[in-house]
Amino acid sequence: MNVSDPTAIYDDLTDSCAKIDRRNTRYQFDLETDIEWDRAAQPGLFFGPAALQTLGVRLDTVSSPAAGAFQWAYAMAVCDAFHELEDMVVRFTRNENQSLGPSRSVVLLCEEEIKHMELFARFATELRNQRPDLATLWDRLDHRPQVLPGGDEDRAAFPDMESQHYIFWINTLFFEEFTIFLADCLARDAGLIQPVWAQMHACHMREELQHIPTDVVHINSLRLSDEQRYTLSKVFFLRIERDFDGYFGLDRAYRLVQTCEDLTALPSRPRLRGIPIFQAFLTSPHFKRSRSCAPYLARLAEEFYRSA
Repeated sequence: MNVSDPTAIYDDLTDSCAKIDRRNTRYQFDLETDIEWDRAAQPGLFFGPAALQTLGVRLDTVSSPAAGAFQWAYAMAVCDAFHELEDMVVRFTRNENQSLGPSRSVVLLCEEEIKHMELFARFATELRNQRPDLATLWDRLDHRPQVLPGGDEDRAAFPDMESQHYIFWINTLFFEEFTIFLADCLARDAGLIQPVWAQMHACHMREELQHIPTDVVHINSLRLSDEQRYTLSKVFFLRIERDFDGYFGLDRAYRLVQTCEDLTALPSRPRLRGIPIFQAFLTSPHFKRSRSCAPYLARLAEEFYRSA
């Protein structure tokens, strides 16, 4: 293989993409008609007990104002994180068009991610309008943009384009499965969740479910050995483990509450392996494609079941 040829990093994608390229688009949502934006100011939680317990967030020991500040801040953080990650997907697919080849499923993925960016940016504006006091504090926080796995700033860390594309796609797959998992957690507390926030995540999930086959096809078609896939998946997941709170914005939400002197401090954060979301990565059907495409994560799951 000529490694200088960017189009030679995948096996022939024509047959493997044929089915997903033919999918109909009835699953798509409309940003204006499927979201009741006039209900954005109605009360409700952004994260119910199911999501908070899974993420290892304890609000039962803090005051109502502190819990409310966290709810607002983590909703802002999710909007920012989703926007940032989806922007990375759009930039990558456009920049790597020659390598990815003509694929309707990639075009749809890109178009839908642009809509998702607008979706979460619009709700972030609603949040700012609701709590301008917290928005001022939010903007004062030191926010260091994440070096996202597979993003532009991360490319030099990997020796070849096959590795760069693997890290991009496994990051995209893992992120999309996380968003579906989070939507399911919110659905379990449906009566408690702010109605527009609930609609957003339900609509977002419908389209993310369609992106997963695209991610998997590209991961499986990369010209990488089993050993390379194991090593790369280990590098990826150890980075997620090291900075999970930063990756999904929890650290910034905690810092906002801690800057408010009149609010009760939140309990300290445990390590990732000490909270239920880690077990979900290993056992939940929501993450089964990540496990199938990331041999290191699959190995951790096997070890978990053996020790259970």
